[in-house]
Amino acid sequence: MLHEKNTFSDFVISRATENRELAAWIAGLIEMQGLTITLQDEFYQHKDFLRLIGNAMQSETRMVALLSSEFLNSEACLQEANEVIKGDPLNKKQRLILFRVDGCRASGKLANIAFTDLVPILQQQDARKVAETVLKTLDAGRQARLDFMPPLPQGNHLVKTTILHPEIHYNRWFTGRNDLMSELLGPKAPRPGTPTILSNTQEVAKGDTGLAGIGKSTLAREFAWRQRANYSGVWWLSAGSRSTIMQGLIDLGERLSPPVHAIENRGEAAKMVLEALETRTGDKPW
Repeated sequence: MLHEKNTFSDFVISRATENRELAAWIAGLIEMQGLTITLQDEFYQHKDFLRLIGNAMQSETRMVALLSSEFLNSEACLQEANEVIKGDPLNKKQRLILFRVDGCRASGKLANIAFTDLVPILQQQDARKVAETVLKTLDAGRQARLDFMPPLPQGNHLVKTTILHPEIHYNRWFTGRNDLMSELLGPKAPRPGTPTILSNTQEVAKGDTGLAGIGKSTLAREFAWRQRANYSGVWWLSAGSRSTIMQGLIDLGERLSPPVHAIENRGEAAKMVLEALETRTGDKPW
């Protein structure tokens, strides 16, 4: 039951454009529980939706926000989220409900607000588990109605979300080095799946031989961020020592879901993660 503009529903949903189908799926799930929801799609102007959120916060309405990289890069989406926590920056009233739907890292006012991570479940393509997690977070799943639950949106990139290391994220301060970035993204760039590392010679190479301090790490992160859609996962390993490499792999293992922390031998745990990567199936490489 979608409410008209002048009334307040139980929930409103804020999302970036790319998450429109998933937002509609969650809205349908909430409606199945006999609750009401207002979708962002009903308001053609951002200012209208923002005004509705501000007014709705005077009632018992809560806002569901689909936390993604595009959401965090959208001034409009951030304004909508900040409108909810205005006067309650730590979200103690829990009026803002965050669901992370890709490997983003929140910053600013959202950095200290807890979120429910849907990424691992979306990767499993388990609609029922996604529904149960969403409803539990919304405190609406005690007698959940899931008999006629619609399937997850097919073709939605969220079903096969790229796994991103926290180091791989949007950098608003990245500037310069256009020649290097153009070369990496241009026709000379290796095909997706080929390891791409920068050297001192400002060429695309398959080995890191550069001196410290010339910005290779920053450029590598930016390249990985811009090309993330071409890969199933982008993970950052600190190669300072064998120990840091193993720890990086073990951290990745927690995202891939093998029980690596149950293995006392860290070397064996890292090996398990590498084997998991080798056996993973999908239409995109790492």
